[in-house]
Amino acid sequence: MAILTSVADGETCADTAALAVLRAAQRAGELVHLEHIPGQEAQPTSWPASIRPEVVAALAEAGIAAPWTHQAAAAAQARNGRSVIIATRAASGKSAGYLAAALSEILDGGTVLYVAPTKALAADQLRAVRELGVPGVRPICYDGDSTIADRAWAQAHANYLLTNPDMLHSGMLPSHSRWRGFFKRLRVVIVDECHGYRGMFGSHVAQTAGSAIVAEASTNTGQPP
Repeated sequence: MAILTSVADGETCADTAALAVLRAAQRAGELVHLEHIPGQEAQPTSWPASIRPEVVAALAEAGIAAPWTHQAAAAAQARNGRSVIIATRAASGKSAGYLAAALSEILDGGTVLYVAPTKALAADQLRAVRELGVPGVRPICYDGDSTIADRAWAQAHANYLLTNPDMLHSGMLPSHSRWRGFFKRLRVVIVDECHGYRGMFGSHVAQTAGSAIVAEASTNTGQPP
């Protein structure tokens, strides 16, 4: 097994302990290679021109005046219609990268579908979107705890819908016609924590997300999904 580790110059006690365990495994012959890559200075840049100024202003108000290079690159690729995977360490600002693109798409008239593995994570992301306070963005969670009134409002008004794979599979796709307005304008599908979708569950999520894209296409062409 080969492992690459990246630890900043000011490594914590937990970092040091983890390296000690890995080095012990290497001495025992359980690892074939261990490399310690020193931390690097962050590289700030500017948001791409495709990000709406209202979104840039909201992010700046939230303390993100200048994005890191990986945030700006992800936002630019997403706005260009490319599929993007952001694979950076924890607390590296992945959410800001996809939010910049997703919220810009909403202000251009589109809708966004956010899929999380847990209701708690979706609730945290809902709070983050609401705190940004971008005018015209109407977010809501659609899950097993949603009331009948919440579901009706989501179908009629939401343009940033946060849900989970099971609700997308059992609640939205079978009732595709009720979500016609949402799917007709669907521009971005966000799959958070995608590294956790493995095995049969991962296959299920992939098929379900693909079905959402088919639903968008069928709505715009008038053909059944």
